[in-house]
Amino acid sequence: MEPQQKPAGLGIRFCAGLIDLVVVAIAVVLVAWTVAGWGVYIPSEIVVIVAYAIYTAAGIGWKGRTLGKASLGIRVTRPNGTDVGWVRASVRAGLVTVFQCMLGLPLLVIGGARLKRGWHDRLAGTTVVCQEELSRRRRIAFAGVMILVGVGIAGPTWETYHLYRMHQDWVADADAAANKTAGVVQEVMDVHSVDATQRAQMAAWLAEHGDDPAKALIELASTHQVTIIGETHNRKPFLDFLNEMILDLYNKAGVRVLAMECCSADQNKDLARLVEGREFNRELLMAVARQGPWRAWGYKEYWDVLETAWRVNQSRPEGSEPLRVVGISPRSDGPSLVLVYQGPWYERLRIVRLGDIRYQLLGDAYYARCVEREAFDAKRRTIVWVGASHASLRPSGGNGHKSRLRLDHHMGSMLAGRYGSAVGQATLQGDAKTDRVAALIEECAKLCSRTRIGFAPAESPFAALRDEDVYKYMFRPGAGLADLASYYIMLRPQEELWECDWMEGFLSRRMLGTNRPYYEWLAGGAIDDLDDGNRRISEGARRL
Repeated sequence: MEPQQKPAGLGIRFCAGLIDLVVVAIAVVLVAWTVAGWGVYIPSEIVVIVAYAIYTAAGIGWKGRTLGKASLGIRVTRPNGTDVGWVRASVRAGLVTVFQCMLGLPLLVIGGARLKRGWHDRLAGTTVVCQEELSRRRRIAFAGVMILVGVGIAGPTWETYHLYRMHQDWVADADAAANKTAGVVQEVMDVHSVDATQRAQMAAWLAEHGDDPAKALIELASTHQVTIIGETHNRKPFLDFLNEMILDLYNKAGVRVLAMECCSADQNKDLARLVEGREFNRELLMAVARQGPWRAWGYKEYWDVLETAWRVNQSRPEGSEPLRVVGISPRSDGPSLVLVYQGPWYERLRIVRLGDIRYQLLGDAYYARCVEREAFDAKRRTIVWVGASHASLRPSGGNGHKSRLRLDHHMGSMLAGRYGSAVGQATLQGDAKTDRVAALIEECAKLCSRTRIGFAPAESPFAALRDEDVYKYMFRPGAGLADLASYYIMLRPQEELWECDWMEGFLSRRMLGTNRPYYEWLAGGAIDDLDDGNRRISEGARRL
């Protein structure tokens, strides 16, 4: 090595490698985005790795440096100062790529080595030296890269901390409310122990006390600032019921906001354009649906709600407040989350895209804040349509108290903890195929010739029932139906709880080109074309 050429340290080499990685990643992403418009899928992460290896081998074999190394004023040579050559450059690039896939841990030895040579340098017979005449450039480039890295880390870190603090504040309010009833112990009853005599008594009680769900929902919404309706997703009769009720909820109950889990909060401007515009824009509707949570919420009846809300706004008296539809879900990369767990090995590299995983863990606090903003900050009476797991006004209990994250509270218990009796709740019937409590209620309704019925579980003989085999009861020891549902609504027997219709043409060419393995997972196998994908997903090969 020539005396004036000192070895490049770990920090400088990290910055150079980061610049190169960003350059390669941007090029791959641009190509992938372009061809996705034609329906062609490129697995970006594995392509970035391969392209990075080829790019570094070519740059070092040709000039002894890549763009990143050139910008930092460093160069790869043999220990005697001569050029590396193509063979050594290729070997070195392959080793660096392998080590980077090991989270870069083998590269850390550079920092402690006297001559700053890593294992890849020793195996390939190379060294990395600083070009002294470019020291000023090196200092400026190094400072610039580190500032950008710092900003890139600080932004998500602050956002995560803010979300965590918000979650903890909601949990504190929910805990305070839960502690008021902590001394009340309810004697629960396993649903499997209910005998024929008790069934007959329960059926008789339903016949006498069962309400009409439509009237009950109007009363519930009229007397609460927020009414949470918990559903089992993808049940057509549930959404048909909501669409039937929207006009009366607006006119009779004074509801001014429909908060929907199937929409993201960052879609609210588009949602306002849809439901408050002069014409109903079906192209915009499809765009909103395609960008919804999981990128697979193609269930038509959910999006019919937007058109129903638009019709209500067209018929409302002049000067009256419009009906708003807002999203409460955070923006998240659902396809990548699924593929990390369910996809082929190379798709599991998508883990680098899961920076928004914090919203999966702390999403209920995000939901609660979105509802709070509309219902309490803006003082608009609100209906929240959400999955039943988010709707319970009681904590799930179990092991949640042992975790600093405190995931035992969900949106319903958070809102009820802070706003008490201003929050009402109704649960739509569970899946009678798997939930014996739901099956028993259905049996009793049939005995009294009722197929559409509602009741308050706390005032009923069903209050203490639980099914130990059902997930929602497993993590709520000592909890019965009344702990999960303030009001229970049955609309149809299980055999008539059909799945929602699939929106015609929901899956687009770009969606397929962006996340083909995900939609093939949903379809249960390889997809030939768009029509094939839409048809097979609509037939329910896999549902979210």
